[in-house]
Order: sequence, then C-alpha cells, then structure tokens
Amino acid sequence: KESIKPLENIYNIKPASLPLKNPAFLTFSLNQKQRSMSGLGIYKLNNKKDEWEFQNLQQKNFNKITVELSNLGAVTLLQDTIPPEMVNIFPAQSKSYTSGEIHSIECILKDNLSGIEPTEETLKIILNEKKIFCAYQPVKRKLSYSFVNPLPPGDYTIFIFAQDYAGNKMEKTIKFNVN
Repeated sequence: KESIKPLENIYNIKPASLPLKNPAFLTFSLNQKQRSMSGLGIYKLNNKKDEWEFQNLQQKNFNKITVELSNLGAVTLLQDTIPPEMVNIFPAQSKSYTSGEIHSIECILKDNLSGIEPTEETLKIILNEKKIFCAYQPVKRKLSYSFVNPLPPGDYTIFIFAQDYAGNKMEKTIKFNVN
C-alpha cells in the first residue's frame, strides 16, 4: 500500500519461496524515536496479495522487537496507529424491529494494517451488560453471534469492542428496540 511507509529498510531475506525446517528469529533493534512509538510491529510482504502482514510477536521490550518466522521474504518495521473500523452493523443504531426479526448480531471489521486480533479479550459483544460469546470469521472479517431464539420485545443496548494486533482499539454502542 502506497500510504504505508516503513520505519526501517526493507530486508529481502532469501530463500523466500522455501519453508524453513526450523523457525528463524528476526530482531529489529529500536532507535530512540522508535522506542517511544506505539503500534510498532514486524511485517512480512505477502507477494500474492501485495500487502504487508503482521508477524506475531515473540518478544517486545524497550530496545527491540523479535519475531519467529517459518519462511523468509521481505520484512520491515511498520507502525499501525489506526483503530479497526466497523461496518454493516446489524441490528442498526436507533432502529425498531418487529418481534422475531432479530436472530443474530453481526458486523464486518476492517483493519488497515496489522489485522484484527481474534481472541476473547480483543473481540467482545455485550448485550444489555451481559457478555456473549461471539464468533469471528477472519476470511469474511465477520464478527457475529446467533441467538437460539429471536430476541423478545424490549429495549436493547449492544456494546462491541475490537482490537488489532498493534493494540489499536475500537468500540461502538448500538441501541435499538424490538416491538
């Protein structure tokens, strides 16, 4: 992506096309400016998708970031400061629905760089102050919860929380009612 500027050189470590028998550890030493930056991560270029992919951190401390790689390729240090975005939210804010109409809660999560972190702590749906166990489909980027029975009449508040791998957080509150 043209708008994403590496904070370090891009290193092309070869052979890129062969998987490694044992993982390789890659470490970036952080300069003084980088040490105070949030959202730093090591990324590897996915040539098929032509986009940078976040590499799960093995170790991050004040002076360095280290990751474990199962294959080689172009790698660099990037900063992600933009929180995820939520679109196609159902049920919608301030809408009224008829009884039997709400069978699920759904939304699409978009992230510009590091990607959505799919854990119980980083993806949450809370319905009327009660946490419900949601599902996340990374390929479709869909966060959802399906009810066994449709929601009965009443006023509802949904709180949705999502976080990306860089630690950027997004939260949204949706109020709706069922008649």
